Amino acid sequence: MKLKTTFCLMLFYSLFATAQNDLCAGATTLTPSATMYSTQGSFSGSSLDGTASACAPNTSQDVWYKFVATDQTMYVEVYNATNIGLDVAMEIYNGDCSGTLLVCKNSNNATQGYESYFGNNFVVGQTYYIRILNASANFSASNFNIGVQKFPTPANDLCTSATTIVPSTTFINNPGSFSGTALDGSASTCAPAASQDLWYNFVATDRTMLVQVSNATNIGLDVAMEIYTTSCNGSLLTCLNNTNATQGYESYFSNSFVVGQTYYVRILNTSANLSIQNFNIGVQKFPTPSNDLCSGAITIVPSATFINNPGSFAGTFLEGNASACAPAASQDLWYKFVATDRTMLVEVNNPINIGLDVAMEIYNTDCNGSLFTCLNNANATQGYELYFGDNFVVGQTYYIRILNTSSNLSIQNFNVGVQKFPAPSNDLCTAATTLTPATTCVTTRGTFSGASLDGTVSSCASSASQDVWYKFVATDQTMYVEVSNAINIGLDVAMEIYSDGCNGSVLACVNNANATQGYESYSYNNYVVGQTYLVRVLNTSASLSTQNFNVCVQGELLNTDTKVGNSISIAPNPVTDVLKISNLDNFSNYTYQIINLQGQQVANGKLSNEVIHTEQLSKGLYILMLSDFKKEFVSKFIKN
Repeated sequence: MKLKTTFCLMLFYSLFATAQNDLCAGATTLTPSATMYSTQGSFSGSSLDGTASACAPNTSQDVWYKFVATDQTMYVEVYNATNIGLDVAMEIYNGDCSGTLLVCKNSNNATQGYESYFGNNFVVGQTYYIRILNASANFSASNFNIGVQKFPTPANDLCTSATTIVPSTTFINNPGSFSGTALDGSASTCAPAASQDLWYNFVATDRTMLVQVSNATNIGLDVAMEIYTTSCNGSLLTCLNNTNATQGYESYFSNSFVVGQTYYVRILNTSANLSIQNFNIGVQKFPTPSNDLCSGAITIVPSATFINNPGSFAGTFLEGNASACAPAASQDLWYKFVATDRTMLVEVNNPINIGLDVAMEIYNTDCNGSLFTCLNNANATQGYELYFGDNFVVGQTYYIRILNTSSNLSIQNFNVGVQKFPAPSNDLCTAATTLTPATTCVTTRGTFSGASLDGTVSSCASSASQDVWYKFVATDQTMYVEVSNAINIGLDVAMEIYSDGCNGSVLACVNNANATQGYESYSYNNYVVGQTYLVRVLNTSASLSTQNFNVCVQGELLNTDTKVGNSISIAPNPVTDVLKISNLDNFSNYTYQIINLQGQQVANGKLSNEVIHTEQLSKGLYILMLSDFKKEFVSKFIKN
């Protein structure tokens, strides 16, 4: 019986023998690792060593561990994942067993069964003691796991060791991490609760630069960014914190950088809780385009059809005075062209870049010339401006200033172009186009493209902005003149008919003032056969047009044997070689003129007999005029 009792006691003590690290003096050494490596421990055989725990006053057992801090940032964890019901607590002391209590952790949650401490306040080389406690008053022989992980301090944790970023023309992400970092320097003005920071620097290569930090793949990390000029203790250029952890990025885009100057970027974890999350940082440069200054304006060659010349606001800033029509503009670019015609179209557009609102100024002669026009429709959804005018001076240079009307910088693209509209040959009355009368309305195509207003204001179309000129020789007393724009809805035309030359009397001024109808006509039965009449076709609108129209002159049928006066006649008609004149008294007193339908005199002379030779004439319709200085006879004939 005694032997059996002795055996049971030995078995009990073997099961609950005093743990080796039950006392702080026998603390088990843990070696910190770069990844969490767990060491198994147990409360079996342990008792309570030392004073009661501040965060686990009911504790009944403790065991001790120790480690030497290899880095500022360390992570200590104890857990009992496989032992449900064991609630552990943890104390960490620095220096020695009686050192200062760094932390006391007890989640008071037996179902959770673990405690951890993650801090960047460790002193490298110092020994720390970990007291693992069974938070319950009941003894336990359960096991647990404990480990210490190290987080080496990155090289750029201090500003003096800032990582250099080389700016690139396309944005390049440079990976960074808060793992192992602490807070260097003073509290941030825009992120006062920040617990960690890292430093970068770059040399500005251009005036316009973009600095951006993002954590797109790490939801929940809210970053802030400070930029300092010149040195670690330089002036604070900006402090950015959108206070939106779900967004997780900050960016600074400006054209106020000084080329060649070094800038320091401080990336902050805005939370008071330490993070080991990653982020990306990059610096993009935007070289200044050659035409950022008026002196470097890009030359545009006007074309007969509109050609888009691509441009971009990337890298630009505002040169010179504020714009009269875009006072908030932040950027501009310059172009120039030589006017080839009086009528020119200048247009800037951004059809593929919604949200960019542009304005346009045009200066004449030079960069400091007179402001020709300033256009800003103040409609960002439209995104274009154009100037179409007939007041350009041929051979003069004009400067185009394209502006981003917003106070926010843009890198968006746009198109700019200059189209020329050569003046039609009949823009002036002196170069009027000849119309050939016909027995039906045979139209001649005309256009207002490139035309301007020649001469006086029209009595029936006072707002007209353009005119073109035609002329015809009256072949009959009764004639019909028509101008129409049947295929060009919206063009309202007017028509004037002059007798006696460009400065002659206005025979008629016709304007039905109906733009939807788009034609005018005039019939008159008192034309003087052989006389030249001028037709002025007008665009009645104050706005210039490039639309086309049709014009025609219609006369009566010719007789094959024409009587002149009461008895005088000419034959044959049509004629081939010789035109015979009958019943002309005292023909030797008469002179003759032959006029074509262009109003040109093609033959003349004094009658020496009753015939006129026509062999030299080309085929067509002619007007014969006979005169003895007292009376005049006019007739038409056809030359075969």
